[in-house]
Amino acid sequence: MAEYKSSKKRKGNDDKFLTYLILGFAGVVLAIIGAIVINSLINPPLNYDSFEELTSYQQIDSMPEEQYFVYFYGSNCGHCVEIKEQVLRFANNNDLGMKVYFLESYGAQGYNTIVDPDSGSPMNGTPTLITVVDGNIVDLSVGKILIVETIDAVDDGTYGYVN
Repeated sequence: MAEYKSSKKRKGNDDKFLTYLILGFAGVVLAIIGAIVINSLINPPLNYDSFEELTSYQQIDSMPEEQYFVYFYGSNCGHCVEIKEQVLRFANNNDLGMKVYFLESYGAQGYNTIVDPDSGSPMNGTPTLITVVDGNIVDLSVGKILIVETIDAVDDGTYGYVN
């Protein structure tokens, strides 16, 4: 008949392996959490308050830069929320280096006095990306689709309204 060795010694090795496995897993989790914390300290998340806000429509064509964008948005606008991160990244770093000002629609009066230079029709709501060159509104990108197309055109160098 076959004799079997006692498994007491083996059980101790299994316990040691399990301990190392748990410690290794805990170490990886702590490293990931640490990396996330450090990244958020180095690169804080962007929000609308990270950028200069205009307070009235009268400021849209009177900023000191020769060319810039004004993003007209509503904090409760569903389409604005959908493209918020993309617009904020664009404002933080776009290929033309153009400044992006922000104008919150809440409580603002007179936005329909802004006229699309191409169609002659008044601006009709949020979101809208306004392009200003030499104090003149040269383009209105109204709606999330046109704004994303404008951002893509600026980033790939095909946006024709600015230098």
